Amino acid sequence: MSGAKGTVQMHKPRPVDYSHVKRPTPPTFKQVLTLVKHHYNVTDEYLINTDRNNYSSTPRHVAMWAARKGLAWKWDAVAAKFNRTRATVMRNVQKVEDMRDEDPAFKELTDSFENQLRQF
Repeated sequence: MSGAKGTVQMHKPRPVDYSHVKRPTPPTFKQVLTLVKHHYNVTDEYLINTDRNNYSSTPRHVAMWAARKGLAWKWDAVAAKFNRTRATVMRNVQKVEDMRDEDPAFKELTDSFENQLRQF
Protein backbone atom coordinates (compact mmCIF):
# COMPACT_ATOMS: atom_id res chain seq x y z
CA MET A 1 0.00 0.00 0.00
CA SER A 2 2.97 2.27 -0.19
CA GLY A 3 2.84 5.15 -2.57
CA ALA A 4 -0.86 5.89 -2.20
CA LYS A 5 -1.52 9.33 -0.78
CA GLY A 6 -2.75 9.31 2.83
CA THR A 7 -1.95 5.66 3.58
CA VAL A 8 0.12 4.47 6.48
CA GLN A 9 2.95 2.13 5.76
CA MET A 10 2.97 -0.91 8.07
CA HIS A 11 6.30 -2.27 9.23
CA LYS A 12 6.87 -5.82 10.32
CA PRO A 13 7.87 -5.94 13.97
CA ARG A 14 11.35 -7.22 14.64
CA PRO A 15 11.49 -10.64 16.24
CA VAL A 16 12.35 -10.49 19.92
CA ASP A 17 15.40 -12.43 21.01
CA TYR A 18 14.68 -14.36 24.19
CA SER A 19 17.85 -16.45 24.10
CA HIS A 20 19.23 -14.63 27.16
CA VAL A 21 16.21 -15.56 29.29
CA LYS A 22 16.87 -18.58 31.46
CA ARG A 23 13.88 -20.89 31.48
CA PRO A 24 13.27 -22.83 34.64
CA THR A 25 14.00 -26.50 34.28
CA PRO A 26 11.30 -28.81 35.56
CA PRO A 27 12.20 -31.03 38.49
CA THR A 28 13.30 -34.58 37.78
CA PHE A 29 11.63 -37.75 38.97
CA LYS A 30 14.64 -38.33 41.22
CA GLN A 31 14.11 -34.93 42.84
CA VAL A 32 10.45 -35.77 43.50
CA LEU A 33 11.44 -39.03 45.16
CA THR A 34 14.17 -37.32 47.19
CA LEU A 35 11.76 -34.71 48.51
CA VAL A 36 9.22 -37.30 49.64
CA LYS A 37 11.68 -39.88 50.94
CA HIS A 38 13.44 -37.35 53.16
CA HIS A 39 10.20 -36.31 54.79
CA TYR A 40 8.96 -39.88 55.36
CA ASN A 41 12.43 -41.32 56.01
CA VAL A 42 12.12 -44.06 53.39
CA THR A 43 14.22 -45.14 50.40
CA ASP A 44 13.55 -44.73 46.68
CA GLU A 45 13.01 -48.47 46.45
CA TYR A 46 10.48 -48.32 49.23
CA LEU A 47 8.48 -45.72 47.32
CA ILE A 48 8.48 -47.76 44.15
CA ASN A 49 8.03 -51.26 45.59
CA THR A 50 4.82 -53.22 45.31
CA ASP A 51 4.10 -53.69 49.03
CA ARG A 52 0.61 -52.77 50.07
CA ASN A 53 1.18 -52.07 53.77
CA ASN A 54 -0.08 -48.77 55.13
CA TYR A 55 3.35 -47.49 56.13
CA SER A 56 4.63 -47.51 52.55
CA SER A 57 1.41 -46.61 50.79
CA THR A 58 0.99 -43.04 52.08
CA PRO A 59 4.52 -41.93 51.12
CA ARG A 60 4.10 -43.65 47.75
CA HIS A 61 0.74 -41.95 47.17
CA VAL A 62 2.28 -38.59 48.02
CA ALA A 63 5.19 -39.31 45.66
CA MET A 64 2.71 -40.12 42.88
CA TRP A 65 0.80 -36.93 43.61
CA ALA A 66 4.04 -34.90 43.63
CA ALA A 67 5.19 -36.48 40.37
CA ARG A 68 1.88 -35.64 38.76
CA LYS A 69 1.85 -32.07 40.14
CA GLY A 70 5.54 -31.22 39.99
CA LEU A 71 6.43 -32.90 36.73
CA ALA A 72 3.08 -32.41 34.97
CA TRP A 73 3.43 -35.91 33.58
CA LYS A 74 0.60 -37.83 32.03
CA TRP A 75 -0.99 -40.56 34.12
CA ASP A 76 0.67 -43.33 32.12
CA ALA A 77 4.15 -41.87 32.63
CA VAL A 78 3.69 -41.71 36.41
CA ALA A 79 2.25 -45.23 36.41
CA ALA A 80 5.26 -46.58 34.54
CA LYS A 81 7.72 -45.03 37.01
CA PHE A 82 5.90 -46.59 39.97
CA ASN A 83 5.21 -49.94 38.27
CA ARG A 84 1.47 -49.40 38.65
CA THR A 85 -1.50 -49.10 36.35
CA ARG A 86 -2.87 -45.77 35.25
CA ALA A 87 -6.06 -46.42 37.24
CA THR A 88 -4.08 -47.13 40.41
CA VAL A 89 -2.14 -43.90 40.09
CA MET A 90 -5.33 -41.93 39.45
CA ARG A 91 -6.98 -43.45 42.53
CA ASN A 92 -3.93 -42.81 44.72
CA VAL A 93 -3.57 -39.20 43.58
CA GLN A 94 -7.26 -38.71 44.35
CA LYS A 95 -6.67 -40.15 47.83
CA VAL A 96 -4.00 -37.51 48.40
CA GLU A 97 -6.35 -34.79 47.13
CA ASP A 98 -9.04 -36.05 49.53
CA MET A 99 -6.55 -36.06 52.42
CA ARG A 100 -5.57 -32.50 51.52
CA ASP A 101 -9.24 -31.48 51.72
CA GLU A 102 -9.73 -33.16 55.10
CA ASP A 103 -6.48 -32.36 56.91
CA PRO A 104 -5.09 -28.79 56.93
CA ALA A 105 -1.70 -29.97 58.21
CA PHE A 106 -1.42 -32.49 55.38
CA LYS A 107 -2.43 -29.80 52.88
CA GLU A 108 0.28 -27.55 54.26
CA LEU A 109 2.83 -30.35 53.92
CA THR A 110 1.90 -31.15 50.33
CA ASP A 111 1.78 -27.45 49.47
CA SER A 112 5.34 -27.17 50.76
CA PHE A 113 6.34 -30.11 48.53
CA GLU A 114 4.75 -28.39 45.55
CA ASN A 115 6.55 -25.11 46.33
CA GLN A 116 9.87 -26.88 46.74
CA LEU A 117 9.43 -28.62 43.41
CA ARG A 118 8.92 -25.26 41.73
CA GLN A 119 12.31 -24.15 43.03
CA PHE A 120 14.38 -27.02 41.59
